[in-house]
Amino acid sequence: MRKKYAITIIFTSTLGILFTLTNTVFLFEDSDGVIKGLELFRYFTLQSNLIVSLYFCTYLITNLKENMIFNKIFGGVVIYITVTFI
Repeated sequence: MRKKYAITIIFTSTLGILFTLTNTVFLFEDSDGVIKGLELFRYFTLQSNLIVSLYFCTYLITNLKENMIFNKIFGGVVIYITVTFI
């Protein structure tokens, strides 16, 4: 994978985490049951964005690009972010 794609993925996932945290801290109001139920999805979104950010930061910083286990973890990261999307 090219370095610029990894940097773009890190940037967008970190931006998603920051926007969600900013929204929670500054714009969170008392809400009804439906909105509180949807908060569960916010948790999975933050978690999947964090996993993607950590994976691609590790990809850029270390020399694990050719490691078989590291490449298998990529499949797990893709599945996790896809399930969160669906």
